[in-house]
Amino acid sequence: MDSTFATPLAQRPLEHGCDLVVHSATKFIGGHNDITLGVAAGSRDLVDWLWGFAVLQGAVASPHEAAGGIRGLRTLGVRLAHQSESAMKLASALEGDRRVASVRYPGLPSHPQAELARCQMDLMGGLVTFDVVGGLDAGRHLVESTGICRLATSLGGPETLVTHPASTTHVSLLPEELEAAGIGPGTIRMSVGLEDPDDLVRDLDAALGSG
Repeated sequence: MDSTFATPLAQRPLEHGCDLVVHSATKFIGGHNDITLGVAAGSRDLVDWLWGFAVLQGAVASPHEAAGGIRGLRTLGVRLAHQSESAMKLASALEGDRRVASVRYPGLPSHPQAELARCQMDLMGGLVTFDVVGGLDAGRHLVESTGICRLATSLGGPETLVTHPASTTHVSLLPEELEAAGIGPGTIRMSVGLEDPDDLVRDLDAALGSG
């Protein structure tokens, strides 16, 4: 299981029967957008096989990457707690906005898997997905109009990032492929950072415009 979005502090898939868990530590675990690092955890036989493969291929972290990963772990608790709290506040504000068609965040009672999330997760994480009314043009307008939130396709860093998948990361997909992936023309993915959540709410409100 890829548990990058949750990190080991929010969810521990090994406790729920998974054999192997991977994380892109480049994201929330590193937390500062300055390392490229991966983590794998699981049963001894699988980890031993991965270790042998890594040694054979030379996939060894540099001292800089390793030090950055340790630094990120030292602050992960306070960062993820703040990001989760801010994400919940933003998701709640967006859910009540007439300019927003839908919001997907596991901490919201309206999320179809909210009960499962409460059973498995200690924190709900810093990623919020929402769909703006107005489709493709409205989605592009929002990510180009924010002042605090930055337009970028990464996630997990100290700053809040927004991206419009239909015109960036998933632009090569056909309409039916986008639909199958749960991505609409007005879908926005937001990686909530460490800014004051009230500032972020005001930033999104201004970017959404008059609707």
